[in-house]
Amino acid sequence: MKKPLLFIAIIASVIIGCKLDESGFNKSSAPGTNTSTPNTNASIVGMWFVKTQITKGSALGIAIDDTTTTFTPKDYFTFKSDKTFIYSEADSASVTTGTYNYNASAKTLALTNDVGTFTVNKVTADSLILGTHISIPAYSTETDVILKFTH
Repeated sequence: MKKPLLFIAIIASVIIGCKLDESGFNKSSAPGTNTSTPNTNASIVGMWFVKTQITKGSALGIAIDDTTTTFTPKDYFTFKSDKTFIYSEADSASVTTGTYNYNASAKTLALTNDVGTFTVNKVTADSLILGTHISIPAYSTETDVILKFTH
């Protein structure tokens, strides 16, 4: 029960004073969607460092339109060839591990252990862009999140 409240508190705290980076959104489609043809030859295996998080939506009636770029080398995903992953956040004392299922043709990436399911907007040898929609009805929260990674 604390996770949704903590999430909303974090989102609300970063709203003020942030400038939106529009470059992550396709102006002709909703955030988290992809209209391009997927690169089925590109692999997500490897270590991906979070570089940008773009959040749009609302929480508790407050509009959210935020871009965060203050990530460290401790903010990353590692996807292994055996379908396991490691997720690390700089502000956490531990990492999250689990399994994943990447479907290149469906453009989806599903992660276990409450990490979530993402739309794969782009994957190349050096760039990964994931999108997701977060809905928490109990807190009137509807947000779209874009995460940009590099190797």
